[in-house]
Amino acid sequence: MADISIRKWIRWEPHSPTPPTSVIVLTSPQRRFVDIRVILPLPTPPDSELPLEQLEWAIAGTSTSSPVLNPKTKEVEYSHCVWSHWIDSRVNNRDAGADEGDNYPVEGHPELTLERGRMVNPASGRVEGYEEMWVAGEVRAVEGVGCVVLEYDADLKGEEGWARGEGGTKGRSKGWGGGWWFGWGMEVGDEVMGVGGRRWKVVEKSLV
Repeated sequence: MADISIRKWIRWEPHSPTPPTSVIVLTSPQRRFVDIRVILPLPTPPDSELPLEQLEWAIAGTSTSSPVLNPKTKEVEYSHCVWSHWIDSRVNNRDAGADEGDNYPVEGHPELTLERGRMVNPASGRVEGYEEMWVAGEVRAVEGVGCVVLEYDADLKGEEGWARGEGGTKGRSKGWGGGWWFGWGMEVGDEVMGVGGRRWKVVEKSLV
């Protein structure tokens, strides 16, 4: 099932929770994701164009989730999640470090998930413990389609930036695009022309 996650706050140990950025993560049923983090405050009106300097972090890739059982009750206690970065606005090497954490349910609030883990704190440059609170967004189908994922995979031809090497193949880029707001006229395997004349292929389409 497709998923929309919106971050309420992040807490770096041992500090208090803060909402320094506006964060939304879109994940497809086949676990392809796009994660966009924008520095607050957001512009007015909300649909105004953001300057690039306001982008804190942008990631795209794939994720996995493995349930972890309570040894006594044998019930699922939390899920261990790993996010593989195919595109990362911060680093050139997508294998530079693990991006993983444990997701816990919040009792009495089925719409909330508490994530705990360790990653690089951009403020200190060190790997530190963190907690993030996420709220589930509503996923609704538009004209019968809930999620469409487009893939771009081509020779970089000297390009640099967000495009990163994939699968150890030097000089190639691979990444995801898509969303819940377009694509209802396309089917898996179709190709469309994108920005800069790049050709994108529909690799996933689902109701929700």
